[in-house]
Amino acid sequence: MLIQILTLALPVALLTNACSKKDHKVSNPTAVELYQVSITAFPPNNAQGDSWDSEIVFTDPFGRPDLHLAILDNNWDTIGSGSGYTRLNANHGNLPLSFAIEPAATVTLDKTISVYAADDDEFDASDYMGSVTSDTLSHFKDEQPDYLTVSSGDVAARLYIRWK
Repeated sequence: MLIQILTLALPVALLTNACSKKDHKVSNPTAVELYQVSITAFPPNNAQGDSWDSEIVFTDPFGRPDLHLAILDNNWDTIGSGSGYTRLNANHGNLPLSFAIEPAATVTLDKTISVYAADDDEFDASDYMGSVTSDTLSHFKDEQPDYLTVSSGDVAARLYIRWK
């Protein structure tokens, strides 16, 4: 009796598993939707070697950055942004930092996704921290991963996407 149950249950289990994996991929995708960015690394100091907010002693004596993101297309036009984090420290457990992209940014497969990271300063211009750019999205069409890992210099990120 046990053998008969296993003989009937095994094909059903295999069919269910195969369907769920197949359903995950989009047939002939034309775009991705970027809905979240996780920053996994950023530089501990600005270009001058100082802590990010070292001159703003009365608001943060430790000079920790206030990170915000802009999501850019191939033309460096802003197509999305992430709400910021305040008073971060790259070396003391803040990472990764997750940013919800709302509304999600839709990007066609012939484009790349760039993330521009900056230290948002209250009293002067924001300081550029770095940027990362994906390969052209069509390179990932067959695999259709749930996220892309990108890095450049001291900045690294995961771009969480949905295929459309």
